[in-house]
Amino acid sequence: MKVLNFGLLFGLALGSLVSCSHQPVHTTEVAEIDDAAYGRLPSSECYEFGKTYKECKQARKNDTADKYLLDHEGNLFRKVPKVKTPCQITSDVSDFKISQHPNDVAVLYYKKGNDLYIFNKDKEYRPNGQCPSAKGNSKMLMANVQKFTVTSNQNTTIVNAAVDVNGNFNAWDNNIVVYSDKGIDEFQMNSCYGTQGKSFSSYVLFTRDYQGNVTKVKTDGTYFVKDASKVDPRRYNGLTDFKKQNNVCN
Repeated sequence: MKVLNFGLLFGLALGSLVSCSHQPVHTTEVAEIDDAAYGRLPSSECYEFGKTYKECKQARKNDTADKYLLDHEGNLFRKVPKVKTPCQITSDVSDFKISQHPNDVAVLYYKKGNDLYIFNKDKEYRPNGQCPSAKGNSKMLMANVQKFTVTSNQNTTIVNAAVDVNGNFNAWDNNIVVYSDKGIDEFQMNSCYGTQGKSFSSYVLFTRDYQGNVTKVKTDGTYFVKDASKVDPRRYNGLTDFKKQNNVCN
């Protein structure tokens, strides 16, 4: 019969506690909002009338629909109350995001083919079991889009942004493009914009060009402009590298 050496066990446990005490603790890191996952429902909610969908997301509270569903063939649907089966919006969709900004007139953004489209709230509702018409609610915003994102930060009027395959970047409010640039390889909305006590909180978004230069974008109260007050000679491997080196949001 083996006898446990409690002295040895106690020593090991104590050593483990001591070693853990030297591990760095990160308490100031601000996580990026994953707008691709925003509203995403569990797989059990992606089953409607004998069909399993590739992805489904919860609709906005002020939307006519309950949720949006994308099947494996690229067909985009919305589930509307009092309508038995999902109502198809369009086809050839590769990605979609639920609008997050409370003042956004859109309820949905989707990439059809290579182009970015906006889907507005229904102008009509048919309670008699028929699908509301999607006609007139969709509009193409930008062609040949590489990446697009939506904004949840209420401190800015920007509701969405996108960059195309040629490096043309646009950011929109409810009505028009409010900031644009060229030669952009990467962009991120600033997750701590307007947050008191956080570094770089005066900048609404960051862009990085093909040469690795990072531009910080802010508002002068009327327009969104580049901050040219400080020239940073460094070249960054990406915006994650830029944020790490400059302690953004700390």
